[in-house]
Amino acid sequence: MNTNGPWPEFVGMKGSDAKHLLWLDAGLAAIVVLKVGTPVTRDYRVHRVRIYVGEDGLVAKVPNKG
Repeated sequence: MNTNGPWPEFVGMKGSDAKHLLWLDAGLAAIVVLKVGTPVTRDYRVHRVRIYVGEDGLVAKVPNKG
């Protein structure tokens, strides 16, 4: 697995599954699953990944570090 992102292969997957795979394979600890449109800070953090999901809980945007 690509450990640096982005991860387009996660689009359409359950958000919780994508989080688990990133935690296992990339060793990332700061992984947050959020609904699309949730307000977030604009700061960049190399060890953080935000996974945006739709109302159905499926990944709607390509996850990336930041």
